Amino acid sequence: MSTTSAKRKLPVEVQLAWEVMTCRAMRSTYEESDHPCQWFNDYFGPYPGFSWVDSVPPDSYGEEEGEYMAQCTGQRFQIPELVTGCRKAPIMTIGINPNQTAYFPSVDGSTWCYPYMDNVEDYAYYFRHRSLTQEHFTLEFIRSNVIPATKIIAEADGEFVGNISRSSNTGGIDFNLEYYQDGDSKADYKTSFHLKDGYLVFYDQYNDKKEYGKFFKKGDIIAGCIELTPGSETTVIRKKISYYSNFDKIFQLFVEKADLADNELQLAEDVCQADMVACSSPGWDGYFTDSVLEGITHECLNKRGWIDKQILQARPKLVILAGDSSYDMFANLYAKNIVTDLDLSSDLFEMLVKTQTDKIFFKIPLNHDADLDKPEDYQLCRLVISPHFSYGDNFRPQVRISDDDWRVLISGEYADICEELVENKQVAEAFGDVWVVYLDGRSVGGGKKCLTQDEWKDSKYDCFRSYPIYDVNDLISEIILQEYKDNNLVMKGKHFQRTDGSCQFCVNDLYAFSEGCLYGKVNNKDTITKTGSVS
Repeated sequence: MSTTSAKRKLPVEVQLAWEVMTCRAMRSTYEESDHPCQWFNDYFGPYPGFSWVDSVPPDSYGEEEGEYMAQCTGQRFQIPELVTGCRKAPIMTIGINPNQTAYFPSVDGSTWCYPYMDNVEDYAYYFRHRSLTQEHFTLEFIRSNVIPATKIIAEADGEFVGNISRSSNTGGIDFNLEYYQDGDSKADYKTSFHLKDGYLVFYDQYNDKKEYGKFFKKGDIIAGCIELTPGSETTVIRKKISYYSNFDKIFQLFVEKADLADNELQLAEDVCQADMVACSSPGWDGYFTDSVLEGITHECLNKRGWIDKQILQARPKLVILAGDSSYDMFANLYAKNIVTDLDLSSDLFEMLVKTQTDKIFFKIPLNHDADLDKPEDYQLCRLVISPHFSYGDNFRPQVRISDDDWRVLISGEYADICEELVENKQVAEAFGDVWVVYLDGRSVGGGKKCLTQDEWKDSKYDCFRSYPIYDVNDLISEIILQEYKDNNLVMKGKHFQRTDGSCQFCVNDLYAFSEGCLYGKVNNKDTITKTGSVS
């Protein structure tokens, strides 16, 4: 069977893998040189790429940290991303677009590597099974490929001072070094570097470790440009990503509340992750002009409809939107599908509480001619608006006080208490003109440890009693518990039952994964066919 004829007969979830992987909106061969998606190539990359040596990686791929041998594919512009995880997982998280982590100058930024696969089976397998980890090359491998003429060599022992920053306009890197003269006594001079686009930095500004932290030795390679040879084999390291790991904590809380003794709930199996725009960038509004943002959004959401096709096939029972910008984009795309009378213009943490107490829903059409006024033509999916998963501080228990309220508190009769929190660095000014008191006992910025929730109950803090404690992990676990009690999320074996409808993503006429479909969805049955726990 020819590739073309096979493609025409493939189910939508499989055809989508082919189309997203080869999306010309990511490529540099556009007929129109001013196409808005060219910005991904013009500003973000190329970056180190890898593919697998033997078709697919070891069986342990996805959840656990570890390493395996991979093939370096040189430096490549990233391929667009599919939904990560099982296409029939009942919970889906949705963000705007994938994070371009390699953009930021640091040891991690220099070593991130990204899948670059021309084989659609490898591409599909990667996004089906990626769970808590993403890949890095070793720092030794990256540094061994620095172009000699570009090496920035340390003149003496010293350290990085201040920020290492990359310009969102030029891609260039700025940083300052301070050299030591004798032993630990500092020299009388510092030096600044303003490097053009393409340079990597091999140290971390906030890391006090002696190796690859902010400290260096005379003769060390501080920074440089690299040239990677396609086809060379090297080690790839899988490291856990905090964005992904947050859901582990949420499931742990849910399991305790639901008293589930025997389960294997996990990311990529019971929660899949989606983005509305398939291509990566280091941020959104701050990195594109308005016209380019509008053009990319129209291309990916309206014209190609990647997220729409994936939602309609997945038919999730619960969608968690990562941040208000994600909700705004989602709501613009699905204005007629969202059922709500709520005012969703408040603080993200308040919005999460609102969507926990006053449910909002999204109508998923069951066919192309669906009438959204007829219940038989759509499936209701619950929507939740959460603080963004990319920022770990969002998931720390906290009290949030508006800047206006804080100014009143610190200038009035409670000034002593507020000033004590400031002096101990137990309160921090956060994004959105909000002052945050974290209540998890961890230290903040080198100050005293934060208060615990038990310590917060002390009467000296009574002036803050009107401000609620927000615990995002707990709030989302409560929402999952609500859906579980309402039988919208049903345990079947050790996992949640899959959503309605068949799925041939893992077994089809184009390729077939060796483990098959773990949940029997090829034949539209909610049973495990080979390995796994659903019965």
